[in-house]
Amino acid sequence: MSRARRIAWIAAGSFLLAVPNASLSQPDASAEPALDPAALATLRRMADYLGSLPAMRVETEVEYDAVQQDGQRIEFGARRELTMRRPDRIRVDATTRNGAQRSLFYDGRQVALLDRTHEIYATAPQSGDVEAILAYLEAHLGLPIPLGELLSADLASEIVDGLVFAAVVDEETIDRVRCDHLALRKQDRGIQIWVEQGAKALPRRVSITYEREPGQPQFRARLSNWNVAPRIQDSLFSFVPPAGAERIAFNSVAGLAPAGQGGR
Repeated sequence: MSRARRIAWIAAGSFLLAVPNASLSQPDASAEPALDPAALATLRRMADYLGSLPAMRVETEVEYDAVQQDGQRIEFGARRELTMRRPDRIRVDATTRNGAQRSLFYDGRQVALLDRTHEIYATAPQSGDVEAILAYLEAHLGLPIPLGELLSADLASEIVDGLVFAAVVDEETIDRVRCDHLALRKQDRGIQIWVEQGAKALPRRVSITYEREPGQPQFRARLSNWNVAPRIQDSLFSFVPPAGAERIAFNSVAGLAPAGQGGR
């Protein structure tokens, strides 16, 4: 990428779309949903707990597949730190495996994207709560935030919408934390999720398979270093352009475009 004037924000798909487990009996698409009450209870416990948090900080190790024309799947990855404070503050810092560094800032008045590697940034006035800004980023800027659904106050209803299969696979340990391993399914996609047992029902790992996409690419994320009561200064969410960085304009198709060339 040249100073080419765009941020290639990694958007590896939606958290709510689910993965089958080969060892479990999977439902026919026309059959009644096979929803294990224990699995649904764990999902709702996780959703209720996340929705109750006024603020949170979490680090994620993300891996995702890019399917090539010959069918080979090439894995890419990134490390992200996400910080949120309700009702209207978000910060995401991402570093890809090749060292590219990108950040998103939202302070309730403005959304900003910064590509530190190429020293470019874009800003747009915007207001609203966390859910509103996530919807704006995806619908108007083409920049969905991976696992952004975890921040939704409506997660409890969204996470079960459209499910045709839900089961508890086993009790397993992720990063020394005992978890319930769940297998979920929608009509064309699936997810496995590992939810921490106990009072803090935090998601610790997510694995998504896009089964109807060519090559069935996957998205995988390990969520660690959760802080569910962080002390956060307002300045963390406020964007100050680095010295020497070039301002460009958002483009609803490309993500970013040169100022004056179709940007918002």
